[in-house]
Amino acid sequence: MGPSDRPDQRPSGQLHGAIGGQFRLTSGKPYQRPRHGHHHAKRLSFQPTHGPNGHGRRPRPNDEGNIVLSYNIYRSGSFGLISGSPIASIPNPALAPVTTFTDTTATPNTTYYYVVTAVYQSSPANTESPASNHALVTTGAPGKAVPPVTTGTMAFDANVLKPLTGQILNIYYVVPNTGPVEIDIYNITGYPIRYLDPGVAQAGVQASTTWDGTDRNGKLVASGIYLLEIKGTGFHQVKKVAVVK
Repeated sequence: MGPSDRPDQRPSGQLHGAIGGQFRLTSGKPYQRPRHGHHHAKRLSFQPTHGPNGHGRRPRPNDEGNIVLSYNIYRSGSFGLISGSPIASIPNPALAPVTTFTDTTATPNTTYYYVVTAVYQSSPANTESPASNHALVTTGAPGKAVPPVTTGTMAFDANVLKPLTGQILNIYYVVPNTGPVEIDIYNITGYPIRYLDPGVAQAGVQASTTWDGTDRNGKLVASGIYLLEIKGTGFHQVKKVAVVK
């Protein structure tokens, strides 16, 4: 995540001082669905980068002399507006070198701001540190339903691929006979630009693979019509897809 343009000017996703030691808060990509459903759950990772709490197998005092018991995660739809109860609490990562949290309640096409606080061991009651700086994540679009696929056919989840938006083309197929499958991609002139090797498919069982709009060199292809040819044992089909940049 890049530097924040907010007043604190600290890298977005980097947790500092007040929570003890230094921890990196990173936001993962949306989960990709293999066949159906939405893919807008967000994963946050907490990894010690340095400081006493980042080492050892038991909680130790941080630079302020506090023992960190756990971390609370807060979420808001606005920068700087964090209130209410935490959406989750995770153990001190000193007990587990890398800890992840997945926000499964996120909705698509929404920007969220996350902060973390440390829960300190204290008497007579535990105390909570000030909040870290914010980590910003934006969820993706809702997942599309898997198109119907019958035996001996191939189907896409879209007729138009827009790779510059991060879209990938999901390719579904059902082979009539168990065996290896290969998919060749050609431009409209018939020139081969990419080869996909999804492996062995089982007869009558829906399988899938993806194309991200790149050629064999990893470069995005030009806008235009492309032909996807799938071949398997007793199975052959060609379908068109448009790429728009």
